[in-house]
Amino acid sequence: LDDKEAEMQRRKKEKEWEMTFSSDNTCSISSEADDLIHERKKAVCRIEWPGGCGSGFLIGMKEVMTNDHVYQGILHAAVTNRDRTKYKATFFVSGSEHTFYLANKQALSRDDVSRLDYAILELETKPSPDLMIPLGQFISNITDTTHFVVVVGHPYGGPKRLDYALMAHVEDTFAIHMTFGSDARLDMTSYQTHSMYKGSSGSPGFDQHGNVILLHTKGVINPSASHSYSNHISVIEQGNKLTKIVENARSHLGEETFYDLFPQYMPHAHDNSLFGRVEMMEVEDA
Repeated sequence: LDDKEAEMQRRKKEKEWEMTFSSDNTCSISSEADDLIHERKKAVCRIEWPGGCGSGFLIGMKEVMTNDHVYQGILHAAVTNRDRTKYKATFFVSGSEHTFYLANKQALSRDDVSRLDYAILELETKPSPDLMIPLGQFISNITDTTHFVVVVGHPYGGPKRLDYALMAHVEDTFAIHMTFGSDARLDMTSYQTHSMYKGSSGSPGFDQHGNVILLHTKGVINPSASHSYSNHISVIEQGNKLTKIVENARSHLGEETFYDLFPQYMPHAHDNSLFGRVEMMEVEDA
């Protein structure tokens, strides 16, 4: 009986190890993709306003994408504080800081209706092309082979951080969404992160090819874990698919602006990227 019990425990452990350490659950990327992410993460910025901070990333010559709830924080603060120097995006590149003020105007495109939770804001001046390359040309799909995401942002308004997070496709995570009080959505995906909490809203997520696939949006706290509430640490993080966001932005932006921001969506677009091949995708992909 002892031998039988020991064998059962051994097989149970083998299954647990197989699930934990299987090749599908690794965050391995090629050296070339690592180089791409290293170069492209220069476009990630810390967004600040009186009483709050978030993250964002350059998608055009002077256009930044972040969450709409970050933009709402900016609008709320602007009611009582009109000092333009308090509303800024700071890029940290090669050990130096480069700060740009947010333009005092409406968002170029945003969504607070269908819960895509994005906003495209404009900077007063253009960052030098030598500093960073806009990420709007590197948008790609989340596919069945996308097992993890590299989220890059400024949690708690601190230094830029990278988090390699295992990811579950939203089509396969209905139970997770139900458990944590949200419905399954084809425009959202879920993943576990260990550092991207408050202040990281608006961070981009890169795939294993170095392309940008999602906008980091929110965390969900497990109701059964009371300590999570006191520590404000979520058990699962969620981001919106950038292909869905781009599709929505197309209906708000003029044609010229849209193609300037997302050139690979231009009919018969060719890859002219400086740092590698951009994988093309279907905009209508769910």
